[in-house]
Amino acid sequence: MNIIDVGLNFNGSLTYENNPQEIVLHHAEASNCTVQDIHSWHLANGWLGIGYHFFINKQGNIYRGRPENAVGSHCPKHNSISLGVCFEGDFMTENMTQEQISAYKELIKYIRAKYGDIPIYGHKELYSTECPGNNFPLEAFKDIVVNNISEIGWHKDATGWYYLTNTQGWYYKDSWQKIDGEWYSFDSEGYARQFVWLQDQAKWYYLKDNCKMAKVEWLWVDGECYCFNEHGELYVDCFTSDGYRVDQTGAWIQ
Repeated sequence: MNIIDVGLNFNGSLTYENNPQEIVLHHAEASNCTVQDIHSWHLANGWLGIGYHFFINKQGNIYRGRPENAVGSHCPKHNSISLGVCFEGDFMTENMTQEQISAYKELIKYIRAKYGDIPIYGHKELYSTECPGNNFPLEAFKDIVVNNISEIGWHKDATGWYYLTNTQGWYYKDSWQKIDGEWYSFDSEGYARQFVWLQDQAKWYYLKDNCKMAKVEWLWVDGECYCFNEHGELYVDCFTSDGYRVDQTGAWIQ
């Protein structure tokens, strides 16, 4: 994981007495902004500079704000015991990008490795505010990093199913994996594919609604019936093992 430090200059001396015991999530309440913008806005408030410790933009880049051991300025009564994480966007009116979700997972792995299983809060849970917004995936984010992070196996969030491989929160991604005798395909974000065709080395496969690869079965997909062999490969332009003819797309010729 890469944390980008753009060399922000603070207007005075920071207090290096932060003892992170929790993570507080925020939104910028601005659809388009940079870490430098937030730094400027907070300077204009008369603060030393950006009050958050991390900023994640819509492209999934993670920026450093205040040093982690510096007292923040993002949540009264919690600034000396927390790490503030802010996301680009106004989540009263828009939704999180997939890039931000992925970056968040990586950042939490980094934080947990340093500070342990510290709890996660939305700003509004600790202070009278609407931040981080009604569309912010707060419960899903808390489930990912607090409730499920230590349990090896399948987990589900607002986006889909993923599989944790150890207690530090690592998960399969961008690969085929055989789990409990069934094959699954995970995308580059770590989610198991479902309801989707996948071509691999000129062979076609289908990931079902339960994310399992279809094999040794017939399936109706979008009005057509298809047959898959014991390896999960689609029969194409041939007779299937049970004697039915399929065309060059794999559809059953009725």
